Amino acid sequence: VLKIFAVYTRILSVKIKEKKLAFMGGLFLFLFPLIALFFAYQLEIFHYYTEHKSIPYWEFFPTMLSYWYLWILFFFLIWLISQRYSPEKKKWLLILLVHIPLSLIIPLGHLALTFAFLKIFGFKENFPVFMANWYMFDVVVYWLATVFVYLALYYRLYRTKELAAAKMETQLAAAQLMVLKGQVHPHFLFNTLNSIMVLMHEDIRAAEKMITHLSDFLRYTLENTGQHEVLLWQEVQFIKRYLDIEKVRFRDRLAVRMDIDAQTLSARVPSLILQPLVENSIRHGIVSFSRNGEIVIVSKREGDHLVLQVEDNGPGFTRQPDGQFKRGIGLSNIEARLQKLYGKKYRFEVGNAPGGGALVKIVIPFIKSEPQEKEALNIA
Repeated sequence: VLKIFAVYTRILSVKIKEKKLAFMGGLFLFLFPLIALFFAYQLEIFHYYTEHKSIPYWEFFPTMLSYWYLWILFFFLIWLISQRYSPEKKKWLLILLVHIPLSLIIPLGHLALTFAFLKIFGFKENFPVFMANWYMFDVVVYWLATVFVYLALYYRLYRTKELAAAKMETQLAAAQLMVLKGQVHPHFLFNTLNSIMVLMHEDIRAAEKMITHLSDFLRYTLENTGQHEVLLWQEVQFIKRYLDIEKVRFRDRLAVRMDIDAQTLSARVPSLILQPLVENSIRHGIVSFSRNGEIVIVSKREGDHLVLQVEDNGPGFTRQPDGQFKRGIGLSNIEARLQKLYGKKYRFEVGNAPGGGALVKIVIPFIKSEPQEKEALNIA
């Protein structure tokens, strides 16, 4: 039976190109015989106890089968009418005004068609008796079918709105991520161009070198435009290009140490997640003070989480009156991006290291992807 049902559904879906309708057709094809069998058995019991006649149920089965199969035509008619007068288009009062008279007319049509069909096969009962026995039941079947159709329409409307809302939310989140990412590029670009202008009057070779590094940096940025997540080794390559520019600017005043766990290189991370952290350390740990600065970039795996950490030897974060550490636009943007990408499955900690200096820690789910370039194996 299951194989026949599968073949029937496949053939019907090819013809009408609608899998749901094919499934409904297959359901009617195999469900109605069971319903007809049930009613035939009920009629046998009815005749046995009311008329004391023992009529086998299989004599009633062709009648019940014809009765229910002919309902298929009217079920689709109810479906079409209900779609025309759906709750999203019409008011309930108008819908009731349409279905009340139809609930009296359609059963008449169905019973007349059923009676005519049965007469072909020698049905002996007369039409008035047949109508009296089945008319009210037909009206009940009409309303049950109508309620079922409207429940299906409501579910479809609910799913459509749910999918539309999810799509809009995704598009909004993507747009917000692009805005948050876009705030990084102009800020860094303006600072770099300003540094190049200063170097042009002090060290032409250093300025040329800085322009070359800036060109490499921008080319790498364009290659990853539109990607909200990249592999960690790509992010490390990106931050190395950024640091090449800053080392020209600060020369011996800037020292960077990278402690990158090799097994984390293939983990997925938000693109441009490290650059604003390193820039924050440079701005507040080196630019504001005349002493040499050191920045430590760490990545490691802790269970099912990836830990990214940037630490410097600057003065650290200042506390606000409420006891919280003060955050700038860059750090606020980072947390906003993490929230958009991971919901509640992240940690963003801002504080001061035990030995002094700022310490920023990001904990996100460890999602591994295979490295696509040999270059990833030589980062550490």
